[in-house]
Amino acid sequence: MKRVIFTFMFLFSLVLSACGTSNQDVANDQGETNGSGGIVAGEVETSLIEKDSLQYEYRLKNQTEEEIILEFPTSQRYDYTISTKDGTEKYRYSSTATFIQVEETETLKQGDELIYEINLSDIQLEKGEYVLSVWTTTKEGEKFKVVTDIKFDSSINLNEIISTDAVFNGQADPHTIEVTIDGEAVSLQTLEVTDVDFSKIETGANISIQYYANELGQNVLTSFTVK
Repeated sequence: MKRVIFTFMFLFSLVLSACGTSNQDVANDQGETNGSGGIVAGEVETSLIEKDSLQYEYRLKNQTEEEIILEFPTSQRYDYTISTKDGTEKYRYSSTATFIQVEETETLKQGDELIYEINLSDIQLEKGEYVLSVWTTTKEGEKFKVVTDIKFDSSINLNEIISTDAVFNGQADPHTIEVTIDGEAVSLQTLEVTDVDFSKIETGANISIQYYANELGQNVLTSFTVK
C-alpha cells in the first residue's frame, strides 16, 4: 500500500513539474514578443534659429530611419505669418510673393537637413512684440510648424505717405515693381497706380515716387514719375 501511494505521489510531482515548465515557456515567449519592437523611429526635427536681427533660418532635420519625400504643389516651400500677441495677423509671406505653378519635390535623406532663410528686415510694422509662425506648404497642408516671439524696434507710421527719388529695377509680377532707394531694393504694390505701363519703363530709369506701408507690411505705390 505504501509503495502504491509513493508511486502515485511521484507521478503527481512529475505532472506538476511538467506544467510548471510549460507555463514558464509561455511566459518567456510572451516576453520576447513584447520586447522585439526594434528601434523606435524618430521625427522630423524643426527649429527656427535667429542669425541676426529679424533674420532667421527655418530648419528641418530628418531624425527618422527612412528617407522622406516632401511634395509641393508649387515652387513655394514654406509660408509664415507675423501676428500680434492677441492673434491678429499683420503680415503673410505668401500674400506678397509669387511662385511658379508647377509641382516639385524635396528629398530629405536620413540625417540630412533642409535650411530656408527668412528675412523680416524689410517688413514694415509698428514697433512692438509679435509672434512669428513658420510652416512647410506641402500637398498635405501646413506641416512642421514652428512659432516664436519676435520684436520690431523700428518705429513705422502706417499709411503715412513717403516721397522719395529712386531707380527703377523692373517688374517682379503684374502688380509689383522693384526700385532701389538709397542703395536698397524695395518692392512696391502698384494696384493704386493705373495710368502707368510699367512694362515700358526702362530699367535703371531715375524716378520720383510716393508710397505708404499698409497694415500687412506691404509698400503701396501711389505716385510714379520718370525724371
